[in-house]
Amino acid sequence: MKELAIIICLIFSLSGFSQNKFTLYGNVENEQNENTSLGQAYLLNDQEQLINFSIVENGNFSLSAESGTYRLKVEVLNYEIFEETIDLDKDQQVDIKLESLPDHLDEVQITAKRKTLTYKDGNININVENSVFETLSQTKDVLAKLPKVQISPDGEELQLLGQGTPLIYLGNQQIQFQELNSIPVTNIRNIEIINNPGAQYEADGTSVIVVHLKNNLENGFNVSLTETASFKRRFNNYASTALNYRKNKFALTANFEYNRLHHWESNQSEFTLLDEDIYSRYKVVTSAPRPQFVSGLNLSFDLDEDTKLSTGINFRTDSEDFPIETETFLKDGLQSTDILTLTQNKAQKSYLTSQLNFNKSFSKEQTLFLGGQYSRFGQDLQTEIYNSTNQQEYEFSDLRDQDFGIKRGSMRVDYENKLNSILNIKLGANLALAKANAYSFIDSEAQNYGYEESVYASYADLSGNFKNWEYRMGLRIEESQVEGNYEKEQNSAINRNNLNWLPSIQLNYSTENENRLSINYKRSLKRPNYSNASSITGYLNPFLEFSGNINLKPTYNDEVSLNYQWKKLSFEAGYYAEKDPVYYSVDFNEEMERLIMSPNNLERENGMYLELAAPVTYKFLTSTNTLLLAYSETMDAAGIQAFEAKPFLYYYSNNEFDIIPKTQFAINFWGQTTRYEGIYKRNSMFIIGASFSRTIFEKLQVSLNFNDLFQQMNYGETYQINNIHTNSLFFADGQEIAIGLKYSFGKKLETSTNLEDVDEELERLK
Repeated sequence: MKELAIIICLIFSLSGFSQNKFTLYGNVENEQNENTSLGQAYLLNDQEQLINFSIVENGNFSLSAESGTYRLKVEVLNYEIFEETIDLDKDQQVDIKLESLPDHLDEVQITAKRKTLTYKDGNININVENSVFETLSQTKDVLAKLPKVQISPDGEELQLLGQGTPLIYLGNQQIQFQELNSIPVTNIRNIEIINNPGAQYEADGTSVIVVHLKNNLENGFNVSLTETASFKRRFNNYASTALNYRKNKFALTANFEYNRLHHWESNQSEFTLLDEDIYSRYKVVTSAPRPQFVSGLNLSFDLDEDTKLSTGINFRTDSEDFPIETETFLKDGLQSTDILTLTQNKAQKSYLTSQLNFNKSFSKEQTLFLGGQYSRFGQDLQTEIYNSTNQQEYEFSDLRDQDFGIKRGSMRVDYENKLNSILNIKLGANLALAKANAYSFIDSEAQNYGYEESVYASYADLSGNFKNWEYRMGLRIEESQVEGNYEKEQNSAINRNNLNWLPSIQLNYSTENENRLSINYKRSLKRPNYSNASSITGYLNPFLEFSGNINLKPTYNDEVSLNYQWKKLSFEAGYYAEKDPVYYSVDFNEEMERLIMSPNNLERENGMYLELAAPVTYKFLTSTNTLLLAYSETMDAAGIQAFEAKPFLYYYSNNEFDIIPKTQFAINFWGQTTRYEGIYKRNSMFIIGASFSRTIFEKLQVSLNFNDLFQQMNYGETYQINNIHTNSLFFADGQEIAIGLKYSFGKKLETSTNLEDVDEELERLK
């Protein structure tokens, strides 16, 4: 820990700016001395131009601007508008007491039209509230319609184009991707995509997606019921109930969801072993019901105005009894064989996470967070294998039993002190301990593989502004210890001890006409998820198996980017270099005489990109467009650079039409050209969808959503590694027509959570 103390001291020694920009802190109360919400605060100059604005949350707001005289305007639902002239020549506090509107105006609804997507410093903010996104059935569906977001063919993973798997937060609470579907979309205020996260975020990821819920300060309760009928290749049904309740200092949110899913998945591949004179191809299809239960309970209590205690638990389970049918053709020299494989599988998955958090505000400038978290993931899989060779009767081949479990506990402390506009200090540390076990019974042989990991981390992050300049610099230091061993072996199969120094820096310059230039650098790492780094296998046919890889190493990423905001347009250029990127590839096991497909570390990947974001507003049309020209090259000694790396084009457009009151209609599409990336070649795609919703009787919302109208969401890739030429195509169950009903009763409340996730690597629990 000596090194950590030295680094923190070094960062504190950095200085160099004198004050010229100040911050106005505000506290907004009603006539009963209660903090208010559902409002906005504006700072206007003498020409009525908007200089800055802030959301009023928990009665507080903050506005920063250069020294000068401004007009402060505060608007809160159901209260008179507050206006006052402010001389901003230092950091200062203003206390505001609002007067209620007359009773006969209480039922008036105020609906503000905001831009759905906005860009700043390379980051994206998506206003879900009162937008067409609010009509979608699941939060996962909202993310799938955002720029550069891509969902895997099985719907289990999310990636940002060119940036890999992002960290996902619910406010300050880090969650798993699949947990997002337990959050009612109508409870979401906005979503942020942070492409340049600071040191306070876990280093495990180059980007962060933050989902913000609406605020909850009013007493009362609200219940919402949602029912969605989804027509894909098979019928799926989603039914959920969400409860929000608050009484003075106590708040409760609960949700329960029962999804009657029917999972469908298919892929096909062909392999040519250039050294063995062997050719093989297969096509596999699986389809079966998958009932799923999702539930959550969050409680919070305000010990006083500045101290909050919160706790929560979330649970998800699904079970599946599914067959997998595979057709395989195998040619070994002059001998050809047709094989039909049938595997009968029974699978059970469960996930649980719980948190206990303590938040303390010593002042408006100083805050402290303490928390602990426990998470658990378990998967049981039983497989019966039958093979038929050259149209003969099926013969029993093997009975497999595999269990995988991971338990993870963590503790965390964060401290923030806003000394002035020049210097804001964030310090923190966290400890995470994990233990995993993979049991397998294959070919009448039992095997246990154990894995233990400990991560000790601390960070320091400094930020502030001076005149037209803003800065943020941080350093995160992580020490990790990893050990893995088989039960019957004395020596450890894996034994690593790493110390990682992960700096980040951002520098912004604003011109007088509000244009902005931003320069960013960040070093990050991506640890493999626990199941990929285990010994669990999946049987496909006698010649091919999927397997985890216990030798997987973390991926290191260095990225630098330059962003320029000119009026509504955003231009960005960037370059990144990755060491040990993880990709699936195949290798031939001569002893087993079969191919093994598994995740493996390749040597490196380099890439660069140019991005243009262009929002357009014309009469009843609001359009957000993104154009990305990217170049990526993957390199490895075992791979053949069969495809000369070339730039490819990605495009995205979201178009909302505001024609009929209480009716929302949008068309969304994205696509990409063929990607040539050295070792890999990936296919082009064009995906289009549409959304329509209508609100009836104020509380009932009817929606109709179309996804992947032309059934183009198929992912193909071709590569040659280990002297094996591979051509694969994965079919996504993306084409969908979904009919939804949402009904709410009780008092109309804004919802929120005070839970902050202590464990920032929950995405690895799968």
